[in-house]
Amino acid sequence: MSGYFLFFFLYAYYMEKQLTVTIHLAVLGMLFGECFSMLFSIISYWCTDHCKFPQFTPHSITDKASVFSIKKLRSNTYCKTVYALAAMAIPLSGNRIVTNLLLSLEAVSLPEALTRFGLSQADALRQYGVVTGMVLPLILFPGTITNSVSVMLLPFIAEADARNQIRKIQNIIRLSIIICFIMGVSFGGLLFCFAPFFGSFLFKSTMAIKYIRILSFLCPFLYITSTLTSILHGLGKTGPVFLYSTASLCLRVLFVCFLVQQTGMIGYLGSILGSQILMCYLVIRRLRCFGS
Repeated sequence: MSGYFLFFFLYAYYMEKQLTVTIHLAVLGMLFGECFSMLFSIISYWCTDHCKFPQFTPHSITDKASVFSIKKLRSNTYCKTVYALAAMAIPLSGNRIVTNLLLSLEAVSLPEALTRFGLSQADALRQYGVVTGMVLPLILFPGTITNSVSVMLLPFIAEADARNQIRKIQNIIRLSIIICFIMGVSFGGLLFCFAPFFGSFLFKSTMAIKYIRILSFLCPFLYITSTLTSILHGLGKTGPVFLYSTASLCLRVLFVCFLVQQTGMIGYLGSILGSQILMCYLVIRRLRCFGS
């Protein structure tokens, strides 16, 4: 949010001084937002004691062998903690890195594929900008609700898993699928029906109307996947999530490389839908076997 505030402040300042507004303002806002988030996280970490390891007090023990065993126990605790953190952090970091690489590859390949379809370079970039800058933010906007629920579910699921409350986790999974499906169908239907309003009033683009209606079918799969992925993270299944995400993005890139040059932007929208459906299927299939 700090990056957005800085961007709007600079935008108002530039408009008041009648200066030329360029894309550099948005980049500067993103950079400021990331730096502010990093500093806030570091300050929060140093201001809390929750991340500290339990302190042993061996001064009350006179036996040297007992002191040695306590030190050995503490060393084993550190090793186990590091191993447990690495087992979760490495797939999460790998998922982020691979996702950025594949999305970058997609961003590079898509304009070229659209030009092979028959569009000019300017038309290809314009259609790509409409989808990524107008349609997708609108489709993803209601997902802030499910993303917030996902963040709240993660520690709740982790606690239930630590206590081996299988039935409780299964009920949460079923309830999450039902609620996210209802939300996805509701928001998707709303976007489909009011696509002319959003496209004409908000974006002043008739091209966006068609794209909004196509991607409105993405909502149920998108909301279910985001919530169930958080549940898998709470269960410690970060490795499978990494594999599923990589597989869905690889499918998306393959669609861009081989289908878009035959069907145009419709093929790209189909790649988004197909990859999200694949991701949703894999996640549900993984959780379907939970506790059985």
